[in-house]
Amino acid sequence: MESAPKETEALINSKLNEAQRNLEAKKQEAEEAKKKLQTWLESKKAEVDTQVAEWKAQKEQKKLTSRAEKAEEYAAASIVVAVAAVEEAELATLEAIVARMEAEEAIASN
Repeated sequence: MESAPKETEALINSKLNEAQRNLEAKKQEAEEAKKKLQTWLESKKAEVDTQVAEWKAQKEQKKLTSRAEKAEEYAAASIVVAVAAVEEAELATLEAIVARMEAEEAIASN
């Protein structure tokens, strides 16, 4: 009967290791996405609604298209950051499970 908890612990440790590897792989991507977000936010702040209205009125397609592309890049970068946050949450959860199992094992062995 004692092998079942050990198998469970091994499975969770395996998942923990996998989550750690996934998180490391996503960190660089998330950092780049954060930089894109910051750049986009700075650009967005510089835009004034009246200027966009002017572009529309003057049918300045290049400027409107550029603005749309930046907005799309911002959306994509936001998704990358959200995925990295989910990966980190998964890792934290697995670490908490392992810590709880270790604590319970220590209590049981006393």
